[in-house]
This record gives sequence, structure tokens and C-alpha cells, in this order.
Amino acid sequence: MAVAAPPEASPRLQISVVDAEGRPIAGALIDVYLDNEFVGTITSSGSSLLEFADPGVTLRLEARIADLKEIREIDARDHAVSFVFTNPPRRLTATIPGGRCADGTTGQPCVVCRVGGRQVRICG
Repeated sequence: MAVAAPPEASPRLQISVVDAEGRPIAGALIDVYLDNEFVGTITSSGSSLLEFADPGVTLRLEARIADLKEIREIDARDHAVSFVFTNPPRRLTATIPGGRCADGTTGQPCVVCRVGGRQVRICG
């Protein structure tokens, strides 16, 4: 059974993963938590999108590249966040942008995840 995406008026968060010169880093993994509950993982193309229905939630994002990791607590009213890795590995494994929900559901480039009765759309 398909799950409808959150309405167009849903809050959106643009997520960037870049190097020190601002170049996008494809292949980063971004774990998404909504009110401390694991939603899923984004395989980033360097620019990713997160859509959720409730603007009053607490968001935590954990971006990983190889053994490097950055964590951000995000105010749900924010529209953009950037992860800057100053010294990323020169070569990352080629990946296809997309998402994987906590329940194993996947999608490319996007997937809608259900967590605690709420829907969150994650896009690589």
C-alpha cells in the first residue's frame, strides 16, 4: 500500500553536505531522527530534502562520510542546514541518491517513512 506524501505546505528542510570549498559531497549518509525516534537514512547526492508534517518537532541529523561524523540539532522552523567536512576522503563509493526508512522501505530519489503515526519524506 502506497503512503501519501506530506502535503505541499509541509515544512521542508534543505540539507547540504559540502567540502571546505562548498563543493557538494555525494555519498554521505545522513541519519534522520524526529523527536529522538529514528526515521531513516538518506544517501545524499550532496543536496538532500526532508519534508515533515509537524513544524513543532525536534530534528536531529547525523551526517557521516567514512569515519567522519557531524551531528546537528535542527529547529523545525529552519529551512536549510549545511554540513561542512573540511577534509573528506578523496574517493567515496559510488552511490545512488535515495532513502531507507527505519522499517526497511526504500526509494530513489525519495521515500515516505512512517514514524509514530507521522509521515516524513526523505530525498537523496
